[in-house]
Parts: sequence; structure tokens; C-alpha cells
Amino acid sequence: MVPLIIVVLSGFPAACPVAEYQDIEISVAGTWEVPYVTGIQDISYNWDTGQLVLRSNADGLLFLADPWGCAYEGGIPLPEGVSTGFGVAWDPSNTHEYYINNGQAPLLILHSDGSDSWSSFPNPDPTGGSALDFDTWFGGGMSDILFQASAAPPWQLYGMETDGSGSSATALPAVTGVIGGILAHEVATLYYDEFPTLIVTTRYDHQFHFFWRSGSTYVQYGLEPCPVPVLESLGLTMSGSYVYWAFKGTDGGYYLSALEIPVFGGVADETSASIPGPRVLSVANNPCRDSAELLVSLTETESVTLDVYDLSGRLVSRMHTGTLPGGGSIFGFTGPAGVYTAVLSRPDCSERERFILLR
Repeated sequence: MVPLIIVVLSGFPAACPVAEYQDIEISVAGTWEVPYVTGIQDISYNWDTGQLVLRSNADGLLFLADPWGCAYEGGIPLPEGVSTGFGVAWDPSNTHEYYINNGQAPLLILHSDGSDSWSSFPNPDPTGGSALDFDTWFGGGMSDILFQASAAPPWQLYGMETDGSGSSATALPAVTGVIGGILAHEVATLYYDEFPTLIVTTRYDHQFHFFWRSGSTYVQYGLEPCPVPVLESLGLTMSGSYVYWAFKGTDGGYYLSALEIPVFGGVADETSASIPGPRVLSVANNPCRDSAELLVSLTETESVTLDVYDLSGRLVSRMHTGTLPGGGSIFGFTGPAGVYTAVLSRPDCSERERFILLR
């Protein structure tokens, strides 16, 4: 298979063959040991409460944790009799429930609002499945789709409705090792609504696979090693600011890292933007409650345009166009809960900052 990078030609995405995978820098912003867990299978993020969700079969709990520092903030008991299975995912906009797989006969997807009551529907994956994730905006935002990676070869990604009424399977052709975590996400551009994309971690060969979905197939466009040495690479999830990654360290302990991976929220017509010198655009207290403060810090008076796009690439607000004085200027943005990208255009460059609005 020839690896690809994505460009835009005449308003539509095109795939151009390259000799090697494009480099994708994975930066570690913070790492914390999680001493209160006996083990971690998968992780998710509750967008309503702003908490990380850690699945631990050995402890029989979904642990809730502060995303910065991973301090323990409570737990939700797993259903009675569920001691195997791998995945956990929280539905951010439809059911607002926790989803898990049980990994044992009969194979089920179970879901709960956080109480002791769990409902279920048949798991379409005959392997029982491994990691889970939601991509709310997959398929044009018409419905929430729950994604599940298979637990054995041939490696596949299953998509299913939240009530179990329908499912589909797509091959992951470049994956050769046991899957530890998945992160489904959209990358929007100004000229195309969305690129359904995927990150897959493999438990024992310690790699991050980057996929772009083209029609009914996934094409790998990036492959990177784990950013730190590990025994096992486990779950992935995304908050407003970071990708969170769970792993078993070389000392046998369980850890979470906050990662910065530059593949989200692309709203320009190029794969990257030129940003000479220090960045001047920032978002305060991201993820933001009720409204967002966008800060533009200029060293001198400049002519700029500040726009906000939603995840489909639609312009939802032009915050400013024209000159701004040197120093800090604050712009307040309000809108429905969701994922947005602020774009600051200057004479010679542009900057992008992705942010989340919570209610």
C-alpha cells in the first residue's frame, strides 16, 4: 500500500502518493501515575463533567479522574458478572451514557447513565471487541456512532448505532498487532465538511497508527512509535485540550499522559499553516464553560481577521476584521456546546486553536 497525505485541489480533497509516511510529532504535556487502579483496560472522557473515565476490570469499576493530575474523583461499579472485556466510551451528545463491552458469552454492548442499572444489545463483533470510542460528528453529524476495534485478526473497526439497530465493519489494513486504544475524530477544512479519521494504538508493538477514511476503506497516512518507553500501550481519548493516553510503564505501574498531536481541527486548505515567531492566539480555560475567551496578543498594531468555525468547517462567527493595537485583545464567543476552531489570519501567516464549549 502506498501511504498518503491529504491536500485540497479545486475545493475537494485529493490523495497524493509519497515515498514515506508524513512525520507526526507527538508531544507529552504531562504524565501521571495512577496508583489507585489495579489495571487499566481503556479510557474515555465525560464531556458533561470534564472527567476522565478509566475502566478497571480487576477493581470492578469505571474510575472517574481529574484530567490534569488524574486525581481520583469517584467510581461507577461495572455490571455484576462482568470481569472481562476491554472498552469504555462515553456518548457526548445523544444518550449521555457510558458504554462497555463484556468480552464473554453472550457478547454484549452494555450502557448506563452512571447508575446501577445497565441495558444491553448484542455485540456485532464476534471477537468480543477491544477499545471503544464515540465520534459524534461521523457521517455528517446525523447520529452518534459507537466505534469498536476487534480483539483478534483480521483487525477491523466496527461502527454501530447506540441502540444496536445497525452496524458495519471496516478493515484496518496496516495494523498487525493487538489493538490497545482507538480515537475516532473529524478533521474539517474550509472546503470540505469532514475527513473521518482514526488513531489506533497497538498494545505490544507500541505504535500509533494514523488513518484517513476514503470512501469505505481506511488508508494509513502516519505511523509513529509511542512517545515514551512502555510495556503496554492502552486506551486513547480526547478532551478539549489534549489526547489522553493510558499505558503500562516499564516499572509495571499504570500511567496516563496528556499528549499534543497536531492532527485535529484543520480548517485551512493546506495540511499546515506557517506560524513564524511566537504564537499570538490562545483560548483561556479550555475546555470552556458557557462561553470562550479568545486572546490575541500582538507586539504591534496589525490588520487581522479572527473567525470561529464549527467542526464541519462552517464559519459561525467573524469575531473581528481590521486593525488591532499591540497588546492583548479579548473576544468573547458563545454558542451551542461543541467543538470549535478559532482562526486568526494575519498578513503573512495564520494560527488555529481548537476549543470546546461545555454546558
